[in-house]
Parts: sequence; C-alpha cells; structure tokens
Amino acid sequence: MKILRNIILGLVALVGLTLAIVMFFSAGAREHARGFVEDVSAGDFASAHARLHPQLQQLTSEEELQQMFEGSEPYAEVSFSSISIENSRAELSGTASTISNCSSEVRFVLLDDQITMFDITPLCPAP
Repeated sequence: MKILRNIILGLVALVGLTLAIVMFFSAGAREHARGFVEDVSAGDFASAHARLHPQLQQLTSEEELQQMFEGSEPYAEVSFSSISIENSRAELSGTASTISNCSSEVRFVLLDDQITMFDITPLCPAP
C-alpha cells in the first residue's frame, strides 16, 4: 500500500512540476498576448501595435488594427487553455470574454515575446 501511495504522490509531484515549468517559461508570452487583447479593448492601438513583431508592424498599421476591432465590445477577461513552447517560439490559444458573456476564440504565435500572428474570432459586436 505504501508503494502505491508513493507512486501516486510521485506522479502528482511530476505533474505539478511540469505545470510550474510551463507557467514559468510562458509568462512573458502570456503577458504580451493578454496585454494585446487588453490594449485593443481599451482602444490603445499604439501599445497593441508595439507588441507586434517588427515585420508584422510593417504589414499592419495602427489604423488597420483600429479598423479590425472597430465596433467590437471590449474584452474583460483572457484565459489560455493551450500553451506550447519550443525554443523561442510560443503558441497560445484560449478564450476572451466580455462583461456581457460573449466569448471569442483567441490564438497567438509569438517569437521572442513578439506577436507574429494573432486571431480573435468571432469578434463580439458592441451592444
């Protein structure tokens, strides 16, 4: 019985350690992705634009970001349910929700904590 208990405790510790490592190494990526959603929700498109990778900044202007999110309800909460990290590349996916309980799927790809791709669909329309 003690052996089974020790095996179970070891597995629980291993899962906990793995989760802690993932959360530690994804902190910067999660912060930038969540910050991007918060910035566009607040209408701070300059800050949102600054979070983009320089090449994506050249392809997407602040005005284009504003047009993308025009007429959408601000998001109040962002959570990530899937996190994948490989070297300096991170992929995050989850949901963003508004105070009126509208939810959108969010997906980000980051390279060195700079957003190289984002997708927020469907956008929640402003009431």
